Amino acid sequence: MFHAGIPVHTVSKQSLIVMAVLFCATSTGCSIMMAVHSQDKKDLSVLTPGVPRARVIAELGSPVHLGSSVHEVQRDQELGDIFSFRQGYSLPTRIGRAGLHATADLFTHGLWECVGTPLEVALNGEKVQAEVLYDHQQQVRRVEYFAGAHLADGSPTLASWLRKKTTKQTAVVEASRLELNTSRKTASK
Repeated sequence: MFHAGIPVHTVSKQSLIVMAVLFCATSTGCSIMMAVHSQDKKDLSVLTPGVPRARVIAELGSPVHLGSSVHEVQRDQELGDIFSFRQGYSLPTRIGRAGLHATADLFTHGLWECVGTPLEVALNGEKVQAEVLYDHQQQVRRVEYFAGAHLADGSPTLASWLRKKTTKQTAVVEASRLELNTSRKTASK
């Protein structure tokens, strides 16, 4: 077949089907591995007033922006960090998803991978971004969520396309100085 003097190659439906089957057969197991190795679920309870900075960093990892130095804090400047990460899934959830993919692969002779692999790409956790301000004792004083605030309340991690558009993504969590002083006194007893 020619179009304007240039040969045009057409691909038959049978060729497309054969290519799709070969793709699915060679990608067997990808969705299982993606489910097992997806992001871990982080404990967002560390983003509450009174929690030490070291514990926040130990749970969430290094901040994308480090706050002021200790010397600057002593000159009455606030210490703050900005965190950005993907909230993942608990171990039982990841193992359950991997089991589902393995069972579906078994019953479909690997054809499930055409569905399972894109599904796992879509279910890669939810983005959480937050600025954390600390007091002079380097304990959380204020948290401002730029994204993912709904996860702090214990909402399940979902793909963004599964979440309602009305889901609250931003929030501010702050404790008064009186609350912080009371919690420090009871913690030291």
